[in-house]
This record gives sequence, C-alpha cells and structure tokens, in this order.
Amino acid sequence: MTSLRLRKLYRLAGWMTAIGCLLLGGVLFMANLEAYQRDRTAARELERFHLALVVANLVSAERGPANSRIGAAPDAQVRLDADLGAARRHSDNAISAFESFARRTSSDADSELALMARVRMALASGRAAVDAISAELLAQRDSARVRDAIEKMFAAADVAAALRDDLGGDIIRDYPQAGNEVLLSTICSNLREYAGRLGSYVVMMLASSGAPDRELHDRITATEGRLTELRALVSSYAGTLIDDAAVRAALDDVDRKYFGEALPFARQVADNIALMSGRLSLAEFTADYVPGMKPVETLRELIGQASHQRVAQARDHAQKMLALTAALMLSVWSVLILIGAALHYLLFVPLMAAREQIVAIAQGVLTEPEGERRQGSEEMQELFDSLDVLRQQQRLQKDLELDQERMAAKLKRLSETDPLTGLLNRRALEAVGRRAVAEADRSGRSLALIMFDIDYFKSINDTYGHGVGDVVLKCVATTVQARLRPGTSFARHGGEEFVVLVQASRDDEGRLIAERLRTALRLMAVPDVPSTLSVTASFGVSLYRPGQMSWDALVAEADQRLYLAKRLGRNRVCTESDDETATSPKGDRLAS
Repeated sequence: MTSLRLRKLYRLAGWMTAIGCLLLGGVLFMANLEAYQRDRTAARELERFHLALVVANLVSAERGPANSRIGAAPDAQVRLDADLGAARRHSDNAISAFESFARRTSSDADSELALMARVRMALASGRAAVDAISAELLAQRDSARVRDAIEKMFAAADVAAALRDDLGGDIIRDYPQAGNEVLLSTICSNLREYAGRLGSYVVMMLASSGAPDRELHDRITATEGRLTELRALVSSYAGTLIDDAAVRAALDDVDRKYFGEALPFARQVADNIALMSGRLSLAEFTADYVPGMKPVETLRELIGQASHQRVAQARDHAQKMLALTAALMLSVWSVLILIGAALHYLLFVPLMAAREQIVAIAQGVLTEPEGERRQGSEEMQELFDSLDVLRQQQRLQKDLELDQERMAAKLKRLSETDPLTGLLNRRALEAVGRRAVAEADRSGRSLALIMFDIDYFKSINDTYGHGVGDVVLKCVATTVQARLRPGTSFARHGGEEFVVLVQASRDDEGRLIAERLRTALRLMAVPDVPSTLSVTASFGVSLYRPGQMSWDALVAEADQRLYLAKRLGRNRVCTESDDETATSPKGDRLAS
C-alpha cells in the first residue's frame, strides 16, 4: 500500500514539475517576446525622434538662405529667393512628415501635434520678420531689425529643439537600449545648430555696418567654446558606440572643413569686422560659411543610420532568442521532471517545513509546531531533532533574558527613587535637571526651580519621634505631588528638603506655584499624630533663563533664597525680588 502511494506521489510530482517547466519556458518565451516588442517599439520611437531631429536641423538650416536674403543686393534676389523658398519647403515638408507619423503611430498625438504647431507659429513669426526686412531697399535695412529677424529664427529653432529633446528624453527613459544613439544624434544636431548660430552672429555684426558689438563678440566666443565641447563629445561617443569607417571619415571631414576652414573664417571676419564691413556682404559670408557645415549634417545622418541598424540588430537578436528559448526548454523538460519528482518529497517539502520552524524560532515563537513534521530522508529527521533542541535552548535563554530585564529595571528604579517617599532622589534629580537645562537652551523656554524645606523638622523628630517625622515627609510628598501638573519633576533633595522643577511660561510662575504649595502644606493634616503638630515650609525660587547659568548655579541660587526665607521668619517664599533683603552673607544652615 505504501509503495502504491509513493508511486502516485512520484507521478504527481513529475507532472507538476513538467507543468512548472512549461510555465518557466512560457515565462522566458514571453520575456523574449516582450524584449522583441520593446525593441520594435524602440525602433519606431527612434524614427519619430529622427523625424523631429530633421525638423530641428532644417529649421536651423533655413537661417542660412534667410541671412543671405536679408543682406542681398537686388541683382541676387531672384536666386536667393529660390534658395530660401526651397529651404522653407524642406522645413514645411519635414514638419508635415512628423505630423503624419504622429497621427499614425503616437498614443499622445495631440500633445505632439500641439508642440509642432508651436514650431509652425514660431517659424511663421521669424519668416515674416525676414520677409519684411527683405522687402526694403538694401540701404534702408536697419541692423536692429536684421538682428530681430535672426533672433526670431533662433526662437523657432529653440522650439523645434525642445520637441526633439522631449522625444529624446522619452526614449532614454522608456527604451534605454537606444539612449546612447539618441544622445549622440542630439549632440550632432546641437553641433549643427551652434555652428549655424555662430554664423548668424557674424551676419548680425556685418549688418551693423562694422560697428563693434561687444555682446555679439562675446556670444561668438562662447559659441565657439561650446562647439569645441560638442566636437569632443561627438568624438568620444562615436568612438565608443559606433565603429564605422564612414563615421570616422565624416568626423575627419567635420574637423577639416568646419573646424579647420569655416570656423576660422568666421572667427577672422568677427575679429576684423570693421575692416570686413563693406567688403563682404551678408550673402557672400553665408555662401562661404554654410558649405563648411555640410559635413556636420552628413555626420548626423550617418549616426542616425547606425542607430537604426543597432536597434534593428537588437530586435533580430530578440527574435532569435525566442526560438532558442523554446528549443532549450524542450531539451531539458524531461530531465527537470525526473529531478523535480525526487527532490519534491525527499528535500523540498521537508525543507519548507524546517524553514517555517526556523522562521518561527527567529521571530520568538517557541511553541511546538502543530501537525506532522517528521518528513523526508534520515538527514532531514536529524535536522528536525536539532530544531527541537534549539527551540528548548531558546526558551531557556528567553526566560533568563526576561529575568535580567526585570532585575535591571528594578535596580534602576531603586537607584533613582527615594525609598521613603517614592520621589526622585538627588542623583536622579541632577540628571533630570541637567537634561532640562540643555533642552531649555535649545528651545528657548525658561525653567523655575522651587526648593523648600520643612520648618523645625528637627523639633518634630525630637518631640514626636522619627516615625512621625517619616509620616510627615510622606504627607508632604503626597500633598505637593497632587498639586503639580503632569510633566513636573519633583524630588527629595535630602533630609526634609524637596525640589520642584517646572517649565515657566512667565517670570513669576515659580513664585505662584510656591505660594500654592506653601498654603497647601500649612493647611495639611497629618493623620495619626497629635493635633498640636503643624507643618510649614520655607521656599526659595530661582528662575532659569536660557544660556544664563548652569544647573549647579540654579540649585545654589534657589538654596540661597531658601536660607533667606528661613532667616526672614520661615513659612514664606523668597524669589529674585527678595535678594536685596539679604544684608549679610550666607552663614551656616539654620536649625530646621
């Protein structure tokens, strides 16, 4: 019967392992399918980003023919109008292509179309400014309006760049596998934009009839520094990410044609603007400068192609992994079933039971586990026996720890408490007081320390006995404690002397509390003693203002005022206002 039962369990474990294997294979297959879909989506989003990148580049490139048209003579207007019209058509076509792609593929098409509408509006404003000044006679074109038209074209490029950066940021966040390509493409686009801006700054200077313009000169210098940084970034990223001969050749072309020829030319014109004005027109400068930026655009296109290729390779790799995962899971299926069947009963089930017991012991649950726990092989039986021993040892250790905690708490309480009255003793009061002074310094709140001493206490002991004196001390402690608000520290300072430490919201609060306590003690009835016994006390009050004294000085001041109260007849309260009454230095302690 036992053999039959084991056989059924074995078959059940085998089927469960087989199902688990299939589920594992399904999970792996779905993971690879998800990677494939993610890479395919990344390729689509990368295409969207590159369409936005093209828009940004063409809007930037439109400034070249616009600058030429602004400064062109009448005989060159027809040709430059054709160039400017072609550039504008390229920009409009790129914007339309992006909008069409967004409508087909984007889940957030409305937002992207709204951003592209802003590009159109900014571009329309810049074009209107360019057309307005181009329609005037060359001699009547004001340099300030030329500058304003170029600045408006800058604004259009900035809006297009913002859309490009937003889409690039989304790709980096959602598809980090394409992040490096996006960064590199963005850097190349910025390289093209800053190169164009530098040329536009020179155009502004030429339009100013050669008058020196320090602001534009500083802009050119800053832009040149930025171009150098971007060139270094392009070289670093391209060398790391893309090992392609065409990209390396394009980089060399950028260095030679732009950084070696076009940029020094623009720098020379800017540095000698007074000499160049009148000899070099805006259109002539643009015609000489713009071709040097062509390699930058070529580099960006090559990097874009390489980016698409890398993403496509990743997508194809994910597709291959789908097939490989299916084949691998089929090959190990039968082996996993056999291993799972053996391990399930002999190891996994008893290990889970042992784990539950170990977790329970670690959490402090030391009761015997319910149900059957003797499972598995002989080694597992030895493990459970060891857990029994451990559980017993933990119970003994826990009992010892509880005894130690109770003993430590009792010793601490005894060390800080006066055994007769149950109040804090002098040692505990000193610790509480020093903490209260430190807290008062931090919070800026004042403290009142009230020290009082039972009048003629020695006579009470001599007349009625020390037993009655102890009863008086207990009654004093009970009477005062009942009249203090929660949080007030109350301690027996020694003998018949007591101390109250309270937070003071006003300067006379300590005196008011002391007067209430003095009255309460004068009216206090002491049980089981002759009616002739009357208890009064003398009080000294000291006010602690943050940062003015130490705890020891506060206690000494209250003590001195207590002595003054005794000298003035006892059963009274002395505060700071009574200090002038003390006409003689403090002598020996007066008789209680």
